[in-house]
Amino acid sequence: MNFRTLFPVTGRAVLRVTTLSAMAVVLTACGGGLNGEKSQTQSQATTPDDRATALTADPAAKYPDHHEFDAALDVPFTGAEGTGARDFAVHLDYVGAPAGTLLAYRVELRSPAGAVVKRWSGVEKYAGDVKSVTLNWAGRGNAGLPDGIYTATLTALSAKAETALKGLDAEAQFAEILAAQQAGDGGHAVEQSWNFALGKPAKIAMGTLRPLARGASGEADQRVRAQSAVIGAGSWPYTIYYGSFHGQTNDSDGGGAIGSCSSSQPAQTGAFGPDAAFPYAKSAGLDIFANTDHNHYYDGSSSTNTGGSATAAKARYQRGLQIAADYTASTPGFLAVYGMEWGSSATAAT
Repeated sequence: MNFRTLFPVTGRAVLRVTTLSAMAVVLTACGGGLNGEKSQTQSQATTPDDRATALTADPAAKYPDHHEFDAALDVPFTGAEGTGARDFAVHLDYVGAPAGTLLAYRVELRSPAGAVVKRWSGVEKYAGDVKSVTLNWAGRGNAGLPDGIYTATLTALSAKAETALKGLDAEAQFAEILAAQQAGDGGHAVEQSWNFALGKPAKIAMGTLRPLARGASGEADQRVRAQSAVIGAGSWPYTIYYGSFHGQTNDSDGGGAIGSCSSSQPAQTGAFGPDAAFPYAKSAGLDIFANTDHNHYYDGSSSTNTGGSATAAKARYQRGLQIAADYTASTPGFLAVYGMEWGSSATAAT
């Protein structure tokens, strides 16, 4: 998926691909991999072989539905005063993959003109948990790099555990895995790019900016107006909305009671449905809440109910759409959205 969203950031910002939520909503199902919603570009076609090895590799894995390759790059926007030195970090994960699966990365820093000023490469072996690598950058150092907005790009790859690499160093091994993928030899790829500053970049000329208009007057509307007034007339370029785009209820494996929810629930056993999720989200201060239940739980199981009723599953989904539409219509200043997190399974009944 490719989402861009704006939330207020204060202090030393770190850009990282993570869950697209302004705040946690306890009604969502817990679990999953490193990234709730992943990078700008991702190749993630799960093969039958991938699916078959998930539980074999880790019989104790609780979430075989989340068998996926994840990668994230931490990019501090600013660095040390004077030099611009800073640490970047790469995080790699592959929930359910066989031990020894190869996780490769390449990080390139490019100048405002597009020239590569620094490159790191590495190949790690998956051992059941997130692999994190810190990359130290001296910044301007003795290179005399100009001030400006630079770009950090991560390319992350996976390869089967039995892959034999011939390269003698990390860069050669990365190139070998990349060439194999391009030749159609399997594996997954994630690519993401983030901007960061070195020195004092030139200010961007901006015209007169005012908040976007809001429709109905309500609690959220007043909050936005108050923020705009504090900033100053004509100087606030965006209207800020607070929301979560990834929640699950008892339409699938979410909806656990707040006091006892620590993970996902068995199919449709949670205490709360979308009719409870939307009011809860509003009471927590959100302007938008999207409920996205797992499609393969609509038959009342985790893709195992071969006798499940397609008619009942579709009716449950339609009921969720209607609940969202009704709540939006009756609650000025709040947008309720209903959809699904789509996944495929060879045993899915719906």
